[in-house]
Amino acid sequence: QRTFTNNADGDDVKARYKKTAEGLLASTPTLEFTQLGHWKAAQFAQLGAALRLTRALETLVLYQMPLDDEGARALVPALPRTLKTLKLESHSLTALPALPALPSLQTLNLVGCDSLTALPDLSALSSLQTLKLLDCMSLTAEAKAAATRQLPSGAKVEEW
Repeated sequence: QRTFTNNADGDDVKARYKKTAEGLLASTPTLEFTQLGHWKAAQFAQLGAALRLTRALETLVLYQMPLDDEGARALVPALPRTLKTLKLESHSLTALPALPALPSLQTLNLVGCDSLTALPDLSALSSLQTLKLLDCMSLTAEAKAAATRQLPSGAKVEEW
């Protein structure tokens, strides 16, 4: 949301900015967002729109972010199939929405999601090796057991 004092080349600048941003997103292997406490669902939806432009993203980290259920519903469907590591740490998230097909996902890290009370079906995460549920104090033993049963053979759950 920039304004130009002289709009003579505004459209050209916008087009170049868009081309640069799309090029960077397409080749970026890691995105990490930390302690952006002012984010709301709209910002997570914007991030979701940006994720649709990624082609090489393997790691997405949202550390100490205000991701709530509404924000998660806006973001999670846009997670790219190329993800190998997903770390969501949020004290506001109570239910992780259904995950899209993530055939490369090896690590799902929900450490510090202390309000999380439910997990989606994880059985489609065929490459998952590690599910981290550290400090997920609101998850019941039944929810953790159900998640464990859905994991591929040999996958481990960390919850100490």
